Amino acid sequence: MALAWVLGVAISAAVSPDSIKEPIHEAATQTVAAAMQTRQSSADLNDAVTLEDVEIIARRGATKFAPVVELDGLEIDAIGAWDIGEVLARLQPLYGGQGEPLILINGQLVALPRAYSGFPPDAAVRIEVLPPEAAAQYGGRAGQTVYNLVLQPRYANLDVGAGLMAPTQGGSTNLRLDAQRGAIVGMNSHQLRLGMVHDTGLTYGDRDIEDALGQTSRDTLSLKPENTSLDLGGMTSRTIKGWGLMGNFALRENESRSTRPFGDQVYDSRNLTRGGNLSLGLTGRALGWQLNTMTMASLNQSRQTGLNDSENRSQSMGLNLGGSRSLISLPAGEVHANLILNHNRSWAESSRDGLMTETQSDSSQFQARLGVPLFKSGEGRWGRLGTLQADLGLSRQEASGTTGAGHSLGLSWQPQTKVRISLSVSESQSGDFESMRTQPISYGPPRTVYDFRRGEAVDILPLIGGNPNLTAPEQKGMNANLSVGPFSAWSLSTNVSFTRSESRNGIGTLSELTEEVQALLPDRFVRGPDGRLIEVDFRPLNMGSSLNESLGGNLSVTVPTADLWPSWGAAISTLQVRMGFNRQLSAYSELLPGQPRRDALSGDGGGRSRQDMRLSMDATIRDIRASVNARWNEGYRSRRLAGVDSDGDLVRDDLMIMDLRVGWRIKPRAPVIADAVANAGANAGESVSQAPPQRRRSAGTELSLDIINLFDTRPDVRLGNGQPAPGYGRDLLDPMGRTVSVNLRRRF
Repeated sequence: MALAWVLGVAISAAVSPDSIKEPIHEAATQTVAAAMQTRQSSADLNDAVTLEDVEIIARRGATKFAPVVELDGLEIDAIGAWDIGEVLARLQPLYGGQGEPLILINGQLVALPRAYSGFPPDAAVRIEVLPPEAAAQYGGRAGQTVYNLVLQPRYANLDVGAGLMAPTQGGSTNLRLDAQRGAIVGMNSHQLRLGMVHDTGLTYGDRDIEDALGQTSRDTLSLKPENTSLDLGGMTSRTIKGWGLMGNFALRENESRSTRPFGDQVYDSRNLTRGGNLSLGLTGRALGWQLNTMTMASLNQSRQTGLNDSENRSQSMGLNLGGSRSLISLPAGEVHANLILNHNRSWAESSRDGLMTETQSDSSQFQARLGVPLFKSGEGRWGRLGTLQADLGLSRQEASGTTGAGHSLGLSWQPQTKVRISLSVSESQSGDFESMRTQPISYGPPRTVYDFRRGEAVDILPLIGGNPNLTAPEQKGMNANLSVGPFSAWSLSTNVSFTRSESRNGIGTLSELTEEVQALLPDRFVRGPDGRLIEVDFRPLNMGSSLNESLGGNLSVTVPTADLWPSWGAAISTLQVRMGFNRQLSAYSELLPGQPRRDALSGDGGGRSRQDMRLSMDATIRDIRASVNARWNEGYRSRRLAGVDSDGDLVRDDLMIMDLRVGWRIKPRAPVIADAVANAGANAGESVSQAPPQRRRSAGTELSLDIINLFDTRPDVRLGNGQPAPGYGRDLLDPMGRTVSVNLRRRF
């Protein structure tokens, strides 16, 4: 920790905003200040301010697309997230639909947008959800969600935090320490993050669980391993002559210790992993193309001692070249072309039981997409139907001597301003599976599984890692999404999506060790002389075919508390409610080609939950932020034999878990008038002085209390005859249960 503090102080001085000079920003600030002074003496407050033929009419960081949904600073803070990455993760189920979103920074493409996710939420002025037609403009696919993350024009933070978490049953503690230093000036930024986590683990004795070796070993056998991790990461970005340069790095070390039984003996195991990765990106325009280039490198090594000794080392390098440009202009808009070329090379070597193995792989992928506007709202004979955008895609991949191709079609239709419909279909004969082939092979720590064949719980050695025999899968997919809103002062918005996916020769892993699975894949199970299961191969494998269909939806509401409850609602600056659901319509699969099709929703091949629901409420009450999150999963059955219910099945009951988080900002510093540049005008043409000031986090201390699993609910698993399932006890499935975490964070 001494090193962490020294580095924190050094970086604090190095990346202080005072050490980063930007004449353009200073000139803009002076201009805005003059505009505000002029505005105060203006007789007509609705007129724009003009200074020597310069008129401020646009918002900082805005795109040419009006946002469908916009979250201001107070709404972002009300989510109660630790960083911007968590904010985006919470928004994705509501506005993202399927797939990874496209993220802009201050209205621009950057090479490594996720590098900004480590900044605190108050580094963001606002988050805009752009309309579907924006995706093609910025190199995305039709229907892909586009977020515009607008950052503070001038921002700095030095945060130091500590957290202590423990289950209410006792027996374990988790200590977390972290420090973060960041600074933003325009498009230039720096960040350094340091973190340490130490978890003391749990033993059988902590939960009063009997073990097969007798009472003497209860206090030494690990129910959950002791774990210590160290992390160091950072990013930097610069803009030089219109080109954006970015770099991001992460270093980590993790050590895990456990004592587990295997057979009639006890083994002490230690697993030490070290690794790091580096990414460099470059973004800019040349010869009419918007270029986005990124190179990545990683190095990882691990050493395991105990029951099985092994050493693994892997490294990889990758290059991503992307470009987009407008080709021609149609009455409905511009046709955009997007080209992407990826190349990755990886090496791995593994030593296990004195046997050394080496693997090497190369993979390349080329993608071409064409965004074509078919018609635009209000223009032409089809304009009365709204705006329709098409996306055509082709891809080709080469990996390990095999080739594959794919194609896709996407349509994005906006019949009205607040109604958006997207549809996408795709088919490919390859996939991103190279890492599954080349991962080092090793034994994981012993774990308890239920052997359906003998009807008992046993400790086995799991074989994990890559499978060099994997071949490319064939995949088909379809997604349809309807988004509506926001409407009224409640900012009511909702979306519903339908997803269908099919695969042949798809890649999967073993779930429950049912009688059927063991009969079809006998080579993956090793038994001792007494017939007891001792080893299972959990590496990925090619399966026959699969079909999955699901329906999901979300609803979001921002409650106008001041209007509903004038007597006390003014104290609640924000109250947001979000609800979501997912319904699995079908889940069929063939474990091997030619085998009967299994219905996971009926319990075949391991079973699957049919539906789940989510509810979250976030509120800000003066200096207190509170959030409640609840999730419910429907129970399901895992059949011992496919097609028939029996007494040897596993039956899981419904499960609902609720979490509570309360944060208190202790004596925050009086807020400065909102940065006029950051909050300039809600609409184009609106004067900067009309933007209302917002109270955001400032220097001070913040105390938070998190209660995970508030009602201490645990998975309940029993046999088909109603008897308790061996190896699935309350504390075995979830030894932590309800946990309480106290976190203290100080900003200097």
